[in-house]
Order: sequence, then C-alpha cells, then structure tokens
Amino acid sequence: MAQSLSSLEARSRVTYKYELWRSPFTGIITEGWQTFALLVAIRVFGASETVKAVIASANAIGNLLTPLILFFAARTARTPSQLLIILWLSTAVTFVLAAFWPELWGFTFWIVLGQLLAAQTAPFVLLIYSGNFKTSERGTKLALAFMISSLAGGLFCLVGGRVLDNNIGLYTPLYLVMAGAAITAAALYRKVPSKSPDPQEFKHPLRNFKYAVTDKLFGRLLISWKFMGLANLMMLPLRVEYMANPAYGLNLSNEKVAIVTVMLPAIARILTTQFFGRLFDRVNFLTLRLIVNAIFLVSIALFFNTTSFFWLCVSGFLIGIAFGGGGVMWTLWVTKVAPPDKVPAYMSVHMSLTGVRGVIAPFLGFYLIAHFTPPQVSYVSVALILLSMWMFKGVRQELDRRAALFKQAEENEKNLNT
Repeated sequence: MAQSLSSLEARSRVTYKYELWRSPFTGIITEGWQTFALLVAIRVFGASETVKAVIASANAIGNLLTPLILFFAARTARTPSQLLIILWLSTAVTFVLAAFWPELWGFTFWIVLGQLLAAQTAPFVLLIYSGNFKTSERGTKLALAFMISSLAGGLFCLVGGRVLDNNIGLYTPLYLVMAGAAITAAALYRKVPSKSPDPQEFKHPLRNFKYAVTDKLFGRLLISWKFMGLANLMMLPLRVEYMANPAYGLNLSNEKVAIVTVMLPAIARILTTQFFGRLFDRVNFLTLRLIVNAIFLVSIALFFNTTSFFWLCVSGFLIGIAFGGGGVMWTLWVTKVAPPDKVPAYMSVHMSLTGVRGVIAPFLGFYLIAHFTPPQVSYVSVALILLSMWMFKGVRQELDRRAALFKQAEENEKNLNT
C-alpha cells in the first residue's frame, strides 16, 4: 500500500533532524581515519609499502563486501537504523583496540577492520534516504549533512595534527575520541525511522550484478565511474605519502599534512556542497559529473607537479570542491537510474565495484610511485579521468529519458496520495 504524503513528511523531518546531529560525529571518524591511519603507520611503525597500500584500500575492501553484508542483513529482519547502530558500535570497539595495540600488525588489523565495518553503513544510510526523503530533496538534505561532517572532521584533524607534531605517541587519545564519536553516532540512529530491506532482493550475494548487464544504462555508467574512481583513488593515499615521506623532499609536519589533506578540503566542501546538492536535484547529473571530473583532474595534476606549500594548499582546496560534488553524487546517483524498489540492489553493485577499483588503486598507486616520479604517476591519473569524461558524455540522452519517467511516476504517486 502506498505511503501517505503526510507520513513521508513526518519521517523526513525526524530523519533530517537526527542526520544533522549525527553528521559531525561521522565526520570525525571519516576524516580522522583517512588522515591519521597512514600518518601513524608511516611515522610510528615505519610501515612498508604493502602495509600502507592495505590500509589505504580498507574502505574499498569494505565496499567490495557490501553485497555479502546486505545478503545477511536482509535476513535478520532488522531495520537499517538497527543495523547502523550495530555497525557503529562495532567500529568503536576496533578503534579502542587499535589505540592500545603496540605492534604494527595489530594496529593495522584493527583499523582496517574498523574501516571495513564503517564502509557497510553507506547502503543502509541510502535506504533511509530513499525511503524518507522525496527525490527532489535528497541532494539538498545530504549536502548540509556533508557540510557539517566536513567542518567537524576538518577541525578534529587540524587539532589532531598539532597534537601529533608535539608528540607522535599521542595518537591513542585521538583514536579514543573517534571511538566515542562512533558510539554517539550509533545512539543517534535509535530514533531514525526505517523499513527493513526486502529479502527477495538479496536472494544471493551476487544476484544483483545482473542489473549491470540487463540495465545497459546502469552498466555503462558503472564502467565510466570505474575509470574515474581508479584515477582518483590511486592518488589519494599518495598525497600523504608525497608530503610525509622524506624521499620526495617535502617531509612536511603533521599539521601541514592535515591542513592540505583535511582542513582545506573540508572548508571547500562546506562552501560548495550545498550548491552541488541543489544542482543534483535540479540538473542532469552527468553535467555535474563532468564538471567535478575536470576539477579532480586539475587538482591531481597540480598537486604532484609542485613542491610549494602554497600550491599544495590550492590543490587541497580544489579537491575539496570536487569532493563537495563527488560525495553527493557517489551516494545518490543510483537513485537517478534505479527503480525506487531496487535502489539498495543497485547500490550494492555500485559499492562492490567501487571496492574492486578501490582495492586495486592503492596498490597500483604505490607500485607506480616506486618506479616513476610523482608527476609521471599524475599523468596516468589524468589520462584515466579524460577517458571517463568521454564515456560519461555518451549516456546523456538515455539518462534524460529515464529521469523523465521517474519524475512522472513520482507525480502519479503524489496524485494518488492526495
């Protein structure tokens, strides 16, 4: 039976309230993990290239496991909110164990496991968004949550960078703060309304991959996204490596690394995410995708072709702008392609393939940086982004037709409920 419009509006208000409260705590976790995991591995434990690549690929490995997690989750009859509580509490435990583990292997194991668990939250958040927000407002609402998340994460990493500059051994309190943030995020999901996913959509962990073949638009977009993701993901961990490893001549302080990789991108995301969220709700998202790809391209080319801290900061600001749009699109783009009842199924495929390229990308990046100069590696990334942009342009008309169909279906449902 169709849900009434008033019920949808009520769920929307409650969900939005708690999403805004939750955002700063997940921002602390996300930005803190990305910044401090590699810094601690490099400067406390002297990690090898392989260990650094494993750490950098942890989120991607989590994405790769998404279909399997959804398969089991759908059979528990638990709501997305309940599953999110379990995931964030489990993540908190791993952060506590990583904080106190004195050896590299244990530290690596627990922070990687924590990121694997945190990565599983994305499809359940999307289930809540698709069930509780209208199509025309998802981008705008998600954008504000991203802005708050970026601000909190940026401030945490700036302070954390200064703490580590004074005493690198003080990473333990930082991880305890992140554990506290995960516990708080779990608590805030207690009152978020949500509906359990349909087990019929997850009869087999690999069943949903059929949509990449039967839905040709979805399949072509996945391929286009793969090249863009590979280009970007192989360069992200190399930013910390490039600035922190003395071999490349920069050897910047932890605070400066945090400024370039977290603080400036966070400021840029705060300034632009709301703008990109509104655009996502109003324009063909491929236009937005091409603009964001171009910004990523310029940022990567600039970053690895300079040793100036000023230009590194400019690059950091640019990639923050790109993430402002890219974060909204990565989270919501399947809602532009998938029928509403199949959004989690499509998302599981998208996340799993994100995991595939995300696992490959850091190892490829660290391999290339060991054999070629940073500028040369950046040219490989630029070439992949250009290929992705060319492929995205080829599906514009088909995406326009599907957007029109979805809009008409939503109008029909609204008329039935009024």
